[in-house]
Amino acid sequence: MDYLILCFFITYLLIGQDLVAQNSKSENIQYYHDGTYAYKIKQIDEFIDRFNNKIKYYNKGAFSGNVAHKHDRKNLIKGLFNKANKHWNFDELRDFINFVTNEYQPVFLNFYDPDWYAEVSCKVQYKGKPSDLKLMMKIQVAENGASKWVITGAKGEFLHLPEPEKKTSIKPSNHNLYFSSLSKALSDKKNLKNYVTSDYDGDKLTILFGALSTDKIQLEYIKAIKFHFLQIYGWIVEAEYIDNRTINAGWLINGLIKADNWEKRHYRKEILFLSEKNNSIY
Repeated sequence: MDYLILCFFITYLLIGQDLVAQNSKSENIQYYHDGTYAYKIKQIDEFIDRFNNKIKYYNKGAFSGNVAHKHDRKNLIKGLFNKANKHWNFDELRDFINFVTNEYQPVFLNFYDPDWYAEVSCKVQYKGKPSDLKLMMKIQVAENGASKWVITGAKGEFLHLPEPEKKTSIKPSNHNLYFSSLSKALSDKKNLKNYVTSDYDGDKLTILFGALSTDKIQLEYIKAIKFHFLQIYGWIVEAEYIDNRTINAGWLINGLIKADNWEKRHYRKEILFLSEKNNSIY
């Protein structure tokens, strides 16, 4: 995929590195900048390109190349971390950078990877009242190679069955009466949760699209977007748009989690609110 990369600023000339963070061993984690390309990461496509060591260089206004020197990739990736975040574990950060820049088995991101997601936080109107809705989206690739973003998960208070107002039930002997209480139960709208299994979690997408199809929900605006990259073995990367008033701004890594396959499965379920079906991606 040809990623959209905007590199307009060519007048900066800064020497050195813009952040030095000390870890417990008094070693430095430094954040890279280079005056030959625009510092602010304006698109997630550009974030992926910089992670992969693919950036556009300009020399006196003329395009001169799109791959940084091999030894610069570590610095490029260091520059993808939000320096304003004061909670970094610098030992883990160093382990991650060394892992993805391994000389013999380097790790790269691909736009068409199956295990990365966009978390879209929306403000909606539900039955005429303001409410919050989160949608989890991913890239789906068809057999012919065509791709598109699709909704794979949803989260919102109105997507849950409300707590019952009183205790009601269908008696255990009601089968002998051809479930005569079923009609009353299905019309008992304020206590519907009493009549479903206790482990019911609901298919949130079915509920969502049911509400959309009956015009109960209207999207007002998108509040924020957060990307979750789970395709890197042993790690989870969270990227957000950080509006720092420095060159360390735009789409940056704002969360880094060390995670095995089981921990990633839990993350998909609890953090990404994916159903069990969508939790198995391979």
